[in-house]
This record gives sequence, structure tokens and C-alpha cells, in this order.
Amino acid sequence: MIQKYKVSGMSCGGCAHNVEEMLSEIEGVVSANVDIVTGTAQVETKEHISMDVFSKAFLGTKYNIEEVSN
Repeated sequence: MIQKYKVSGMSCGGCAHNVEEMLSEIEGVVSANVDIVTGTAQVETKEHISMDVFSKAFLGTKYNIEEVSN
């Protein structure tokens, strides 16, 4: 399952790398690809992961994640 998210708070390639690592550490995430130019993350998961799980992973960071509706 592939889902797209909007990620704010990124200002450089290092930020994008940090966000990719944060997303990859979430249980059930197969891969994460972050595009700093568009401010989006494409996340492949084994099964549906709730937005609440993604939001909790970003608590206490300078980044914010939001679901993008297709």
C-alpha cells in the first residue's frame, strides 16, 4: 500500500533524510521517500497505518505530517 503525505518544517536535504529515517522506523513501513522540493513523502506500508501513528512519530520534532487526499 502506498500513501502520500505532506511534510512541513523541512529546509534542507538533511531534514528530508531525518524524516525518511523517522518514517522508516514506524512498524509496518516498508520504505519512505521524501521529496524536499515538493515537501511530500511517499510511504509504502505492509498494511494501513493510521494517521495517528504517523503524527505520534513526529511529536517533539520540528516536522509536521499531514495526509494528502487523492
